[in-house]
Amino acid sequence: MGYSIVTPVKSKKVKVIMKAFMEKNFRPWSILYSGYDYDHSRFGDDLDYGWARSCLGFDCHSATGEGERDYIFAVCRWMSLRVGEK
Repeated sequence: MGYSIVTPVKSKKVKVIMKAFMEKNFRPWSILYSGYDYDHSRFGDDLDYGWARSCLGFDCHSATGEGERDYIFAVCRWMSLRVGEK
């Protein structure tokens, strides 16, 4: 079992821009932390539990470690501050 963490975005236009930015610039935890050889999270808008029509976020495996989980939460917080619905 896993979970999804999402950021509701202001509009579809903003969602497309942020998704393109993240797909180009987001670095998975396994690249940032050399002791990790597998990512337990997946970025996107087609999420297991994020049924909101305009949201971006991550699907995470239940085995996600503390470091990767904190990193994913920080990235979602950053996205919320930039493009989040207020």
